[in-house]
Amino acid sequence: MERANIPTTEITALLLLLGAAALVAAPSYAETHFNIAPWASRLYRREPEIYWDCPWRFMRGRPLPMAMIVKDARQFPAVLHEPVINATCGGKTYRLNVRSNLKFPAKADVPFFYAVMEVDFPEEAAGPVLVSPKMRVQIGSKERTVGVSSHPAFSKEPLRVYAAQNELPRLPGWTYAEMHTHSWHTSDQIEFGAPPALISLFGGAVGLEWVFVTDHSFDLVTPVGRWFGIDPDGERWKQLEREIEAVNESNTGARLIRGEEVSCGSADQKNLHLLVYGSPELIPGSGDAGKGWKIWRNDPDITLEQALQTARQNGAAAFAAHPMHRLSLGERIALNRSSWGESDLAQALDGIEVWNRNIPERMEESRARWIKMLLNGYRKPGIAGSDAHGDFNRSRRVKVPFISVTEDFNEGFGRPRTALYAPGGTRAELFNALKTGKAVMTNGPFVHFEIEADGAKRVEMGETAVGRNIAAQIHAVSTEEFGAVRRTSLMVGRIGAEEERSIVLGEHVGYERKFHTRLALDADSYLRVECETESGLAMTNPIWIDAPES
Repeated sequence: MERANIPTTEITALLLLLGAAALVAAPSYAETHFNIAPWASRLYRREPEIYWDCPWRFMRGRPLPMAMIVKDARQFPAVLHEPVINATCGGKTYRLNVRSNLKFPAKADVPFFYAVMEVDFPEEAAGPVLVSPKMRVQIGSKERTVGVSSHPAFSKEPLRVYAAQNELPRLPGWTYAEMHTHSWHTSDQIEFGAPPALISLFGGAVGLEWVFVTDHSFDLVTPVGRWFGIDPDGERWKQLEREIEAVNESNTGARLIRGEEVSCGSADQKNLHLLVYGSPELIPGSGDAGKGWKIWRNDPDITLEQALQTARQNGAAAFAAHPMHRLSLGERIALNRSSWGESDLAQALDGIEVWNRNIPERMEESRARWIKMLLNGYRKPGIAGSDAHGDFNRSRRVKVPFISVTEDFNEGFGRPRTALYAPGGTRAELFNALKTGKAVMTNGPFVHFEIEADGAKRVEMGETAVGRNIAAQIHAVSTEEFGAVRRTSLMVGRIGAEEERSIVLGEHVGYERKFHTRLALDADSYLRVECETESGLAMTNPIWIDAPES
């Protein structure tokens, strides 16, 4: 990547903008080579970024797919020698058998070099596993051994993997999807993502059937191989589609659907992010991109209404991206971003991303704000997504502009995720479940429920029933990986009032349990279910209850 030729008068403004962006960056592979001036980055090294990565879980008895990534090797070529990969499980350390099509020693000399390897585990290895890769690397005249990552700012701790004995918990007809992830076409001054082929392969290993690839619209309009500028031909968008088609034809992992995370204008003319799924047409919002030299020209260049109109015309689904996220001062000032307001959420959205990233504190805050919306009568489906930017096993992000990197070992691709009801496994069923609310948000267990009101026909999640006397059927499922079911709760929200955990249906009941219960409602309400396990939470979408007049 060539150093940007930026007018001197813009350098300070750009650093301030990037600093604000870095402070709020999503989980990602951290970009360390953006160096606007020799003094501007403590992270810059005259060597490639080298990472090892793998899924955070895989099925025992199958090989673990691993990737060795060398970023910016065109600038800093590297010679790679055959790796050694060890695993520690149950107090024992094993040297693992590694298979790869790469012939060693191998030369990495392209902008993004990666190699996929299959690693065989011994039969007795199960549960939590620590994976420690090592490889000799020669960069120029210097040779050294690289572990999980090459940069001194990154943790050297092993990759953490769970060798699962059971598939992800679910009931027949349900499928798992990652709703919010970024490929290598999201590439800017602080982060970069992963190739679609790797996303599909690792998604399949985790247990996902579908992945929505939602790169930033402001990255998709940038010329291929550049950090700055606008490509009127949209070559990145076209290239992403070709890559997704090739991956899906190979049928080796999770199926990919092209989407985007669109920057568009709120009612108060600030920048919002909108997840658009399945549009053949690029929606080119770039208001908060920082892609041009006029740094403070950060007004939206497309409105939310315009973005939604394009999505509707193309038969796409559109969900508010992380509307519960509370913006930092840096985001508000430097990036001109706004929180989703009531008038924005009242637009023709198909739903909202309730759960964004696997951070407990952030999730609890989002849950509380979602409940407030439900109590105010908001009836749009909710989904969960990891917002991963190429980070499969752990997340890394630039913290303060080019000074340090932080890491989180509990975040990453597929944590959390969304279960959708698609019994035939078709794309049409998937989109129908998205739009109608037949969806469960989870980072572990699965829970389903349905009701009958006044003895009428069965009503599913996302639907509305009319009646007062409710019979509910609930089915909670977990596995040893996520722990036994600690508590399954039927939550009752009375519109305009409060939500109550009115019925606790079971505590410490094992890994699977069906519940039947009855209740009477005297006002317009909603019902939803939460299932808590030893290390996870699942939340259903609501069923709405319209109480008839006496």
